[in-house]
Amino acid sequence: MKKIKNFLVEIGTEELPFHTLPAIAEEFTRHLIQELESANLAYEEVKWYATPRRLAIKVSHLITNQPCSYTQIKVPPFFQLFNLDEKPTIIAQHWTRQYGITLKNLKTLFQTKDKKLFFKKKITGKKTINILSEIVKNALVKISKQPLMRWGKNNIKFIRPIHTITLLFGKTFIEDVILGIKTNKKIYGHRFMGTWEINIPSADYYPDILKKRGKVIANYQERKELIRNKIESYAIKIGGQVEINERTLDEVTSQVEWPVILLANFEKKFLEIPILKHLLQEKHKYFIVYDKNHRLLTKVIFVANIESHNTDKIIIGNEKIIHARLSDAWFFFQLDRKKRLIEYLPLLKKVMFHQKLGTMFDKTVRLQKLVTWLAIKTNENRVYCKRAALLAKCDLMTNMVFEFPETQGKTGMYYAFLDGEIHYVYNALKEQYQPNYKTDQLPSNAIGIILAIADKIDTLSGIISVGLFPTGDQDPFALRRLALGIIRILIEKNIKLNLRFITEKSLFLHKKSLKNMNIVDDIMNFIFARLRSWYQEKGYRLENIQAVLSSKSPDLLDCNARLQALEKFHLIPAYKTLIIIFKRISNILDKFPVILYDNIQFALLEHPEEIQLAVISTNLITKLKTYFINLRYEEILCELVELNELINNFFKKVIINTPEYNIKVNRLTLLSQLQSLFLRVADFSKIH
Repeated sequence: MKKIKNFLVEIGTEELPFHTLPAIAEEFTRHLIQELESANLAYEEVKWYATPRRLAIKVSHLITNQPCSYTQIKVPPFFQLFNLDEKPTIIAQHWTRQYGITLKNLKTLFQTKDKKLFFKKKITGKKTINILSEIVKNALVKISKQPLMRWGKNNIKFIRPIHTITLLFGKTFIEDVILGIKTNKKIYGHRFMGTWEINIPSADYYPDILKKRGKVIANYQERKELIRNKIESYAIKIGGQVEINERTLDEVTSQVEWPVILLANFEKKFLEIPILKHLLQEKHKYFIVYDKNHRLLTKVIFVANIESHNTDKIIIGNEKIIHARLSDAWFFFQLDRKKRLIEYLPLLKKVMFHQKLGTMFDKTVRLQKLVTWLAIKTNENRVYCKRAALLAKCDLMTNMVFEFPETQGKTGMYYAFLDGEIHYVYNALKEQYQPNYKTDQLPSNAIGIILAIADKIDTLSGIISVGLFPTGDQDPFALRRLALGIIRILIEKNIKLNLRFITEKSLFLHKKSLKNMNIVDDIMNFIFARLRSWYQEKGYRLENIQAVLSSKSPDLLDCNARLQALEKFHLIPAYKTLIIIFKRISNILDKFPVILYDNIQFALLEHPEEIQLAVISTNLITKLKTYFINLRYEEILCELVELNELINNFFKKVIINTPEYNIKVNRLTLLSQLQSLFLRVADFSKIH
């Protein structure tokens, strides 16, 4: 029976970024699992823990010794190892010493003097405890999706400065230096409560010992659900109800180690502030309380990170912060409402969008023209689209947005609502910026969708046209986010638009000459690179992604349908048949590069097999026209598989490279016609 122990690694740091804490822990865990599997170390479970000041992983039931493994060593040719008298050469002596095999055993490997042989060399497994430190080092340095920083006088980088590292394998402390920090058997509790320094006797005790003695709930999910339940209970207790925003809940969970739920109040007049929910919930991470009729109450629930004998001080402190912030917002709101939103439009002429691309007013003019064009293409209301584009950037000149820049769009929406604009228009003002991050919601109505696409493509095409591509981690204009937003809207909202046409139209409005088509290609390549990454993140097979996107079809909905079909078809045996058929056809066409006919010349067909294949393929082209239009790619793939027997018979009975040139070209034209059908789905040569 294999011996097993629990393994713990805890990294104590300065305050980790709360908005990405779970992602950091998950990435660290993923790399650690890869390292364990690379080392052939079996385990039962890997679980991560994360608080604002620590990352930890506990590996349950990890084997204490690597299993033995075998490697295959190629034996040099007999004549290199033995001379004519069959005595070992210097090469043989050196080789046997290198791989630990005797000369006698080496000679018996050969049955014939020219036979190529391999032998298995046994590799004794190492003790797990001796390689765990290296595994942790490798996992930590592979964390790459987060910005890294240096501290002290060295060049070591991590997400935040590291103070402690603890490695325990069962009861055994592993001593080493990792990222410049000497490992320590101590772990540390809450800064203001419980026991500060805790000597942990074994990995088995984690995280319970930290919770009981250190007043730290290391389990992220446990902490999150505890906060959720306490907030909901507290709201009921005061006769209200609360809608918990998951993003806010995640961020609060990432900011506390020992959550304590408290209540604060604010003045009733502040309920009139349009962006009240944003200021309280998104800006300050408070949870808003409603009455039974879903009307806002003048109460908010917040989460503290400490148990205090005098919670009144904490509450009063928070109420002072709320009052100060809402007083500012109230003042700016009253000042802004002396004008209608449309009256801020002329002020956009004073604000530069980009030195080479004009002012924000110029951008507004372009948006009006672009949304009108998009409305025609999608058969939506041009009047509403144009009105939304006219108002889209007006709120940038308000005092509210000047003071709270992150409320752009939201402020415009509320002010347009108060001005009596139609709901399609005022909703679009907020939704023009969506999605604002990877998991953000998409615009909900057609006017918002059109304005969002127009706004994103205008910025993307304009910035790229003046040569400002993102480089490495630097993306000051958030072009990658804009590209992903366009991708998500077109695909997830099921919008059939030609992305190349939109790009060309946008560049035309930027007054960029389309004679240099490299600009259009650069923008398309940039978007497709982001599309490729997006599909990879969603777990699609890379070879399928490459096979579909190699065509660079400007219709993303079409690309998505083809990829979905390939992913489903990948699971059935017929998938390999498709690849074999395509590659046979492509290999022959590559072998005979000739100028083909526009269509099959039926008068030149001779053999029954080629006649049958030509007739069926011609009929199939006609049949599949509606399939392609309606994106029925799974059915198309099924139809193509049915050609397998016909194509095999064609190759068996028909000679392609016939001396009669016209017949040869006609047969190659037939194969090219078939190849084109496959290529309309995917380039199967990229699939192995």
